[in-house]
Amino acid sequence: MLDAPEKLSQEEMGTAMQGHFENMGKMAEAGDLLIAGPLAEPRIDPTYRGIFVFSTGDIDEGRALCATDPG
Repeated sequence: MLDAPEKLSQEEMGTAMQGHFENMGKMAEAGDLLIAGPLAEPRIDPTYRGIFVFSTGDIDEGRALCATDPG
């Protein structure tokens, strides 16, 4: 997961995070998302916010799953 390219308002951030967590729930229920969570501070690269571990060995399928994130 990456930081948003531009600064979001509190309302925009709330909407983005709600969609983000709903999408994570769908992927977990489908068995596609094994684990997800934030990265600890300080981050080596501040643009990275978190990590997803998917149940696929196919890079294109992993990219497709990442592309479903609305945030």
